[in-house]
Amino acid sequence: MNFDEINNRNDLTQLSGSNYCGGYALASILYNKGDFEDFAINAIYKAIQDVQAGYNDFRKEFLNNHIGNNKSKMSLPSAIVSVAEKNGWNSCIHYNSKTLMSYMGKELVEAEENVLKNKTEGTGYLPPQNEKTAHIVLVDQGIHWIAVVFDGQKNWLYDSGDGTIIELTGRFNSRYAGLYIELSLK
Repeated sequence: MNFDEINNRNDLTQLSGSNYCGGYALASILYNKGDFEDFAINAIYKAIQDVQAGYNDFRKEFLNNHIGNNKSKMSLPSAIVSVAEKNGWNSCIHYNSKTLMSYMGKELVEAEENVLKNKTEGTGYLPPQNEKTAHIVLVDQGIHWIAVVFDGQKNWLYDSGDGTIIELTGRFNSRYAGLYIELSLK
């Protein structure tokens, strides 16, 4: 899998100060696999927010207190997983609870742990090693999502913050915030 389908688009960069990154990351993966005729960023972000609108626990309070400058809300792992699975993907959450709690707080991590079914505790980030998996990775102190895919030879990183698609290198690990969602085709 690669990002060839979106590489030449002019709408790869999210609005400055927005919280659309979770939607962009998931949309980049769905679009590249042919799941959508259009990049569908807004539809994917809206689907994530629709899932989160049903939260009635600590996550609702957290989301209401972390709103972007265009009134956009963050995308939580459970909502990204829900939308991915509705679009035909299997998922597994890999996380380091100590690292994640340092960025997101104990209450939020525990609320998410209670609803996420397929999860595994780990220590660091391991890029995808086959072309049928893709990762959505939490970075930058737990406030930004990126997508990572493997094309059979190299790993590629798509970052909607600046719209770049670059080869993943070892320097990336300094950005890792303790959680990644592994998606695989059903």
